[in-house]
Amino acid sequence: MVQKEWLTFVSRHTESGRSLPAHVYREFESFLQCGALANGFLRLKCDSCAHEKLIAFSCKKRGFCNSCGARRMSEQAVFLTDWVLPKVRVRQWVLSVPIPMRYWMARNPKLMGVVLSIFLRVITGFQREKAKSLGFKGGESGFVTLIQRFGGSCNLNVHFHTLAIEAVYRKVAGTEGPKVLSHDLPAPTTDEVKALLEIVQTRVVRALKRRGLIGDESEDNASGEYGDDTPELMELCQGASVAGRIGLGENAGQPVRRIGSFGEPGERAMKVGPRSAILGGFSLHAKTEVPPDERESLEKLCRYISRPAIAEMRLSEDRNGNIVYRFKKEWSDGTEAVTFTPLEFIEKLVALIPEPRRHLT
Repeated sequence: MVQKEWLTFVSRHTESGRSLPAHVYREFESFLQCGALANGFLRLKCDSCAHEKLIAFSCKKRGFCNSCGARRMSEQAVFLTDWVLPKVRVRQWVLSVPIPMRYWMARNPKLMGVVLSIFLRVITGFQREKAKSLGFKGGESGFVTLIQRFGGSCNLNVHFHTLAIEAVYRKVAGTEGPKVLSHDLPAPTTDEVKALLEIVQTRVVRALKRRGLIGDESEDNASGEYGDDTPELMELCQGASVAGRIGLGENAGQPVRRIGSFGEPGERAMKVGPRSAILGGFSLHAKTEVPPDERESLEKLCRYISRPAIAEMRLSEDRNGNIVYRFKKEWSDGTEAVTFTPLEFIEKLVALIPEPRRHLT
C-alpha cells in the first residue's frame, strides 16, 4: 500500500505548497527498500554443511517499520533482562497525559523530557519514603523508561512505560558496585497511586504554566523555546492523529471511522482498577509487577513495552480498498477496529515518525 500511494500522497500535498520534514521522506524511502535483496545483503555460509542464507539489509528506522521494530524489540528485551535489570521485583508504571499535552510533547522533545523528569522524581521520592519506613535512609533506585508514541488505533499518543526496580541501592566505599539496602519495598496501594498522580499532575501543570502553555491568557506556544517551527503539513498530521481525526483530504476534520457496536452514550463507564488512577486527563497505572525469579516474564514485559508501533498481522484490506486495523481487545464502547483510505493511513504513519537523534529509551 505504501509503495502504491506514497508518491501520490507527496505530490498531492506538495502541489498545495505544503511540505514534510526531510526525515519523514527518508523514513518512507528507506522503508520501501527494507528487506529487498536488490539493495544489498549479507551472504552467510555454514562451514560444515555448506548451507547458504541471504540476509537483506534493513532500514533500521524507528517510525513504523514492523520488521526493524520487531528486531529492535527482541534485542532490547534480552539486553534489559540479562544485563540491566537486577534480580529484584520490577514494577511497570504507565503514565498517560491529556490529549493537548500529547501533541505538545510530540512536537517538542524537550518538553517531553521535562514531564518525564517530574514523573521519575515523584516515583524516586516515593520509593525513598518506603525504604525510610523500613529503616533504610538515603540510596537510589533505578528506572528504564520506554517512550511510546503510538496508541492502539494507529494514533499518535505519547506516553511513558517505566520499569522501576523495587529496591534501594547505595554506593559502598571499597566495593565495585552498589550495595542493596532493601530488596523488597512494599508494593504501592491504590490510594498511594492516586496520591502520586495528584503530585505529578500538580507539578506538570505548574511547569506548563511557567512556560506559557496553559493559563488564562496563554496561547498554543508549544514550539516556543522547545523546538523549531514544525512544517505545516506535519502539524496537521500530528494534531489530527492525537485527536482521533482525519487531517487531510476530502474527510479532513472528520473522526476516524470505527467498526463495531457502539451502544448508548455513557452506557459503559471507564473503570479504574487496582493500583490505577485517572485525574484531569492524566492516568497512572502500576498494577503489573514481575517477581525477582521470573526472568522469562520480565523479558516478555520488556518486549511488550518495546514493541513496534504497528501490528502488521492486524492490518487488512476490505473490498473497497480501505485499510482496516483491528484492535487486540475490543474497546469499552464496542469498537473493534478503525478503517482508513490508503492516503489517510499514510497520514497516520507520518504522524508516528519521531524526530532523528531523539532518545526513545
